[in-house]
Amino acid sequence: MHPLPQIAPQIKQMRLSGVLDSLEVSNRQAIEAKLAYTDFLALLLQDEIAPREQRQFAQRPRRAPVMNDTTLERFYRHGSPTLDGAVLAELATCRFVFEQALRQIAAGEI
Repeated sequence: MHPLPQIAPQIKQMRLSGVLDSLEVSNRQAIEAKLAYTDFLALLLQDEIAPREQRQFAQRPRRAPVMNDTTLERFYRHGSPTLDGAVLAELATCRFVFEQALRQIAAGEI
């Protein structure tokens, strides 16, 4: 008797779609590699965790309270009025990056 059809409804009920998607392949691999039960379980759990992490990562931009049209000026005025406007404007030029590169070139580091 093949146990996979019997446990599929339980896996669905527990909402373990990653396990369900990879169960047959993982089971076959575990049999061929003669994996211990705990190693097989670890393989299944990783098959569940990986897609969940990918979904969470993909959802972060949608959940973030950042507007797509946010400009540096809007951020300064609305997001953090305690920042010094002159310092922010200077940082926005990214001149410090250019100057650091010049220093590294002069020192022979680049």
